Amino acid sequence: DAHGNPLTGSGTVTVVALAVPHLTLTKTASVTDVDTVGTTIVFTITVLNDGNVTLSKVNVTDAQTGGCARSVGTLTPGQSSSWQCSKTNVTSSFTNTATATGTPPSGPDVTASDSADVTVIAPHISVSKTPHSQSIANGATASWAIAVTNDGNVTLTNVKVDDAMVPGCSRTS
Repeated sequence: DAHGNPLTGSGTVTVVALAVPHLTLTKTASVTDVDTVGTTIVFTITVLNDGNVTLSKVNVTDAQTGGCARSVGTLTPGQSSSWQCSKTNVTSSFTNTATATGTPPSGPDVTASDSADVTVIAPHISVSKTPHSQSIANGATASWAIAVTNDGNVTLTNVKVDDAMVPGCSRTS
């Protein structure tokens, strides 16, 4: 006060924390480059509540790998859930996406997605040899058509065709 006496008092302050619901989803593959068709890929999925409110009805969907889908239930702030799942007999490259959805105490649901790319490296080459004529006269010259097709999914280099019976048909490209 004006006379030099100390002032004292008390009061109450209410601090309202802003609710920030948030999810993070991480999906990884045991291998991303597969060189054997038919390989089994193991995925690891982790869903984390990195917001500041409890999320209920947390679910993960996965269209490519149904075994990766899971009902997690409730996650408190900072809590996570992890599991592994697999896709068997992988024959072609694909992107595998999982999506998590959770319901906060108020407001719209929150979602998070992550993908794991798997590339199947499948080199393959086909060769066909067909005669130009099914019958030829004795002593006449026979000719063939040789077709080489890269029917795999990677570029092939130093392709060489050897024909032991007709060396003139051998080629390198």
